[in-house]
Amino acid sequence: MCKAVRDIGTCISLVALVVFAGCNPVPVSVHPLSDAQSSVPDEGLIGYWRQVDPDQSANMEPEAVPLVIGRGPGETRSLEVVGLDLDTSKRVRVRRTQFWTTPVATLQAKPGEASRLWHVMSLRLRDLEPEKRPEGYWLLLYEHLDPGRVRFYRMDPVVVAAAIESGQLTGHVRRNPRAGKPMESFPNLVEPEFDAIRITAKPVALRTYLAMAGKTCFDREKPILELQSISSAVPAATRPEKLPAQTCAETGFRRLRGDRGTRWGVTVGWAASCWFTAYGTMEADAGYKLR
Repeated sequence: MCKAVRDIGTCISLVALVVFAGCNPVPVSVHPLSDAQSSVPDEGLIGYWRQVDPDQSANMEPEAVPLVIGRGPGETRSLEVVGLDLDTSKRVRVRRTQFWTTPVATLQAKPGEASRLWHVMSLRLRDLEPEKRPEGYWLLLYEHLDPGRVRFYRMDPVVVAAAIESGQLTGHVRRNPRAGKPMESFPNLVEPEFDAIRITAKPVALRTYLAMAGKTCFDREKPILELQSISSAVPAATRPEKLPAQTCAETGFRRLRGDRGTRWGVTVGWAASCWFTAYGTMEADAGYKLR
């Protein structure tokens, strides 16, 4: 069985998603399935989420650190997932990962039969590992579950490798010469069958292959991630971007002259109010410059 190691609190923890020990590598596509012209941003993903374990029998507590998904910068037609974690120096680090979503229609099995749509995400790898900046994309099938859950699946390495080796899909497969032997780092696990699987097909050819293969080219028996909604996308439309510098100070001073028994609580509330006002102003002024 594969051992999943998640990067706690980061984007796809979506986000640095999953590292598989003893498993075949996740196929990497040189090109995204959709881009700034062909993507259809999935509004159903926008909101606040937390990670839960796809294995319902594990009885594990949900990941406490929330993730937020919103529209990407500019005219990219992308979505962006943002998460927080602590670096090795225990400083807060903001993780931003862009991805593109698009529906895929399975080819008609019978004349007159309606095509069924399903959704694929193209996740940019360099955002998951900004230190190494690897090239390429993961193509993930995702399904909206009820109530308020989304489940993600990686491409099936065995199916994709077979498609490449048979000529159905353009790409490269590098087999592992130590396949089946015990791993040096994990003696209880065996070496995977493949070292690397790389898809080089252009987006049009890749979409054609997915339409023909359907969901069978994704490993739906082992979802790699599941997100649970904790809040819908409600923009802070009523919050002013800037407040006069004296507002919170004057308000706090007036309140501190009130009942003596409530002064401590008001002082804390006043300090928090000043902090959030300053942060909101900084955020509005700096925008994406804070990355």
